[in-house]
Amino acid sequence: MLESTIKHRKIYSNIKHRSQKETKQNKCFICGKCTTDFCNSHTIPQFVLRNIENDGKFEYTMSYDNSNLTNKILGMNEINIFRIICENCDSTLFSDYEDESRLLIYPTQKMLHEIALKNTLYNINDTIYYKEINRICREEQFNKNQEIVHGFELFKTPLDLNLIDHMKEFDRLMNESTDNESINYKITHWSKLPYVIPIAFQHNVALNYDMKGNIINDITNYNKKIKMKSLYICLFPLKYESIILMFHNKDDSEYNEFDNQFKELSPEEKHDIIIYIVSKYSELLILNQNIQHKSYVKNTLGHLFGNYNYAIVDYSPSNGLPVRKYVSNKYELKSLPTIPRVLSEKYAIVKNISI
Repeated sequence: MLESTIKHRKIYSNIKHRSQKETKQNKCFICGKCTTDFCNSHTIPQFVLRNIENDGKFEYTMSYDNSNLTNKILGMNEINIFRIICENCDSTLFSDYEDESRLLIYPTQKMLHEIALKNTLYNINDTIYYKEINRICREEQFNKNQEIVHGFELFKTPLDLNLIDHMKEFDRLMNESTDNESINYKITHWSKLPYVIPIAFQHNVALNYDMKGNIINDITNYNKKIKMKSLYICLFPLKYESIILMFHNKDDSEYNEFDNQFKELSPEEKHDIIIYIVSKYSELLILNQNIQHKSYVKNTLGHLFGNYNYAIVDYSPSNGLPVRKYVSNKYELKSLPTIPRVLSEKYAIVKNISI
């Protein structure tokens, strides 16, 4: 078993290295200038991450799966980064929200634009990377190995459609006014907690259902003309406080009913919904290594993350490659399982006694 695991990890590492090499860009995705010196851009600002680091290390949701292929602990320069823009663009485009004092006040439209843009750049980089991994695996027929397939999650929503959606969003953002007089986003929720939460998150998800079971995004529809509508979620542990933020494009009216439902919830229920969504829909939730009740948190969140939308259910008799089929797995919010309330003060890293 150990020998097999070592072999698989070497294959996994080799595929990752090849994909990174093949997908390395030669010009900045924003300004278009030719460069070979790309910035290690973090989706979550580094000053936020430092508030939950443990000797520069973190755990993340992917470390809760059962695969032996992925590293269970990641360092600062490995966690949620993308490498497709230059240093100048990274330092100038996101200045409004990469400032703790600004995060502590109600967000401006410019700040929301910056968050949406950074998420989209990450999504583009990530999708290009996994498209190349997909190509390599099919070329080498690594798909025959179930553990390799699981490690790379090759059977999510088709990557080609994902990239189309991300590029459409990028074009929209680049043409969007960043003037705070222009209202481009609707804030579903913003709150400030008087303690430091042990987790960090910044990503966008396409909610399948609202809290009454109504469809927001039909994730089984592969029509290229249909764009998935995103809900942006940020969980920012700061020096003494924490910020929770959810928003979406104001034109995405599919979220309006969800907004109304969410506002009717108690603070504890809101926290439960948020943790369920980020754990169920995303692999990018980052945790402090010394989080309280660690075993319970890992097992519960790991179970949520492990329930993928897609699974390998058959093999084509012609070439032995797996066939991707949709597995019905409703992401309903009507009745949630019991999950750890990691946004509560019970799990706080540092309590802000002065507030």
